[in-house]
Amino acid sequence: AVVFGTVVEAASGRALAGVEVNGPGGHRTWSDTEGRFRLEGFQVGVSGTLEASSASGLVGENRLRPLSGGELEVVIRLRRPR
Repeated sequence: AVVFGTVVEAASGRALAGVEVNGPGGHRTWSDTEGRFRLEGFQVGVSGTLEASSASGLVGENRLRPLSGGELEVVIRLRRPR
């Protein structure tokens, strides 16, 4: 299974580059200049959390339901931690 999507700043909706995105099972990548990212190689049925963090201290997460085969597109909205 594949999870891909965009990382944006919650307040403005602006795409964020260079954001670290971590998924279940140690999958990790960084967003490109358009805020896009792609994580591949998930086992079907895996669930957990996508966590993202920027160098400026913004954070965000998305809960993943058990993944089916194929691709899942998500948007991760980053904000200042509380």
